[in-house]
Amino acid sequence: MGLFNHVDLTSLVTRQEPRSDLSRSEFIQRICDEAATLARCSPYSTDLYFSVTDELAAQDFFRVRFPAATTNASGPGQPDATQTPVPEHPDFAVWREEIKQQLGAVAGSQSLLELANLYYDEGNYPVAVQYFHQAADYDNNLTAYLSLGYLYTSGVVKKDLDYAFKCFEYVARCGLPEAYFPLALAYMFGDGVTKDTGQAAAWLKKAHEAGDPDASVWVVECLVDGTLHFVKNVPLAHDLIFNQVLPVMQQRPWNYAMYPRALFCAGYVLDQGYGAPAQALAYYEQAAQLGFSRTYPRLYVLYIDGLGGRQDTQRAVHYLRLAAAQNDPTALYNLARFYLDGTIERLNREKAFAYLVEHALLQYADACRKQPGLERGLANYLLAQMLEQLGIDT
Repeated sequence: MGLFNHVDLTSLVTRQEPRSDLSRSEFIQRICDEAATLARCSPYSTDLYFSVTDELAAQDFFRVRFPAATTNASGPGQPDATQTPVPEHPDFAVWREEIKQQLGAVAGSQSLLELANLYYDEGNYPVAVQYFHQAADYDNNLTAYLSLGYLYTSGVVKKDLDYAFKCFEYVARCGLPEAYFPLALAYMFGDGVTKDTGQAAAWLKKAHEAGDPDASVWVVECLVDGTLHFVKNVPLAHDLIFNQVLPVMQQRPWNYAMYPRALFCAGYVLDQGYGAPAQALAYYEQAAQLGFSRTYPRLYVLYIDGLGGRQDTQRAVHYLRLAAAQNDPTALYNLARFYLDGTIERLNREKAFAYLVEHALLQYADACRKQPGLERGLANYLLAQMLEQLGIDT
C-alpha cells in the first residue's frame, strides 16, 4: 500500500478517472491537491509529488500513449482540440518548475524520464525527446526506448520508422511486455521492417499471453476472420472479447488505444450469429461515436435493412456518407445509386457520376493508374448499367 503521511495513496489513485481536458501533469496535481487536504500539507510538496507518481507507476495508471497532436481528438483519454484550454494556476506553474529543478539535480534515468514526461505534457516534444534519449543512454532504460519508439512512429518531432522499430525490437527482446504489441504491429504493417506475418503473429500471441488487452483485441479479430496464422474460432473470440477484454478495458477505457476497436470486435462477434443484430448495432454505435470508421459500412447495412430492430434510412445514409469519406468503394457506389433512385435525390446524374468516378479510381486502381482517364469511362459504363437496373432511360 502506498502511503504519504498516513494517507492511503493506493485507494486515492484507484478511484480516480482522468479528464480529457487535463494533461498528465495536471492530473497528478489534482491527486496531490486531494492528498494534501487529507495529509494537511502543501499540495506543492515535492515529496508528495514523488509519492503520487510512484503510486501511479505501481498501478500502471498511465500507459505509454501517442502525443495528443497525432491522435484522434475524440478518442478516449485524449484532449479535444475544439476545447478551450483551461488557464494554468500560477502556483501550479511555479511548482512544476521546482519539480523540474529538483529532477535535474538528481542523477539517474528515472529522473530523466520524469523530466521527459513533464515536457511531453507541456507539448514541448523536442525537449521531451532529448530527455527520453538521455534516459535511454544513461542505463539503457527500456521505458525510455519504448517511449521513443512511439514518438518516432507518430512523427510528432520527426517520423523515423526504422529507429522506432529498433526501439521496439530492443525493448521486446529485453523482455518488457509493453513492447510486444507495437513490435507485432510493426511487422504486420511493415513499419521500419519488411512485412512478416509470421513474426507479427508470434509477437501478437506473446503480447496477448502477457495480458495486454490491446493485443487481445487484435487476437479476437484474427480468430473471427481466421487471419494472421490464427485458426478461425468464433466461440473462442466470443469468450475472449466478452469475458476477458471488455471487462478490463471498461474499467479505464481512456487507458487503451484499442478500446474503440474492442467495441467494434464485440459487435463483429455478435454479427457472426452469436447475438441479436440489435446487440451488435449497440456496440457498433459506441465504436462509431469514438471515431472507429470500420463500423460505418456495417451500421449502414443494419439501418437500411432494419436488422437492428428498426429501419432508419436517414441514419443509414449518414453512415454511408461517413464510409464514403473514408474512401470505401462500396459506399461510393451506393451513394451514386441513391442520387438516382430518390433515396437522397432523384436522377441527379451529375452527382451520381462524380461518386462513380471516385468508386472506379479505388475499385480499379491499378488499371486507372496504367491508363489515365479510364475512371471516367468506367463511371459512364456503371452509370448506364445502374440506370438500366432502375428502369430509367439513358
